[in-house]
Amino acid sequence: MTQNHRTLQRGVLGVIALLGALVPSGAALAGSYPPSSPPPINIPIPGYFNPQITTSPNRVVAGATFTVRVTPCVKDTLIPITFLGVTKKALCTNPLATATFRAPTTPGTYIITVRAYTRTVTYQVIVVAGSGGGTVPSTGASGIPMSLSIGTSAILTGLGLYFIGRRRHRIRLAG
Repeated sequence: MTQNHRTLQRGVLGVIALLGALVPSGAALAGSYPPSSPPPINIPIPGYFNPQITTSPNRVVAGATFTVRVTPCVKDTLIPITFLGVTKKALCTNPLATATFRAPTTPGTYIITVRAYTRTVTYQVIVVAGSGGGTVPSTGASGIPMSLSIGTSAILTGLGLYFIGRRRHRIRLAG
């Protein structure tokens, strides 16, 4: 084996070890399901009424009360917020209007509608069963320790091969 071949071999092993350290695992990139809150639907509408609609709590439990928040809005105006056919007119206290509703007892996805200034914006609220936790299957994010151990093993193996190759090289030069 020539000197250039050994140097190339060590370089390749070093690059493999480095790439093993830099490649993120799919589990580390995975998010939880369902999301803690559906993303606010912010539809760009010409003018000043481009509201963010959110709920509190983020995960609405079946049968519980929750608050709908609309921001921004114009102070002292009434903002109609509709959920399951019930419309409440929320007074804007600049820049926030809120209304409280009771979630249905059946889990699912429901629509909140906000209509003001001749424009309508909708938001999906997810109603979950029970306390809102513990019944959702894992997405694999709990596999991070396993991915970390595999990656660490790959790095250590690469480093071990590199140093063994260097030692063999020194022994051959000395002998």
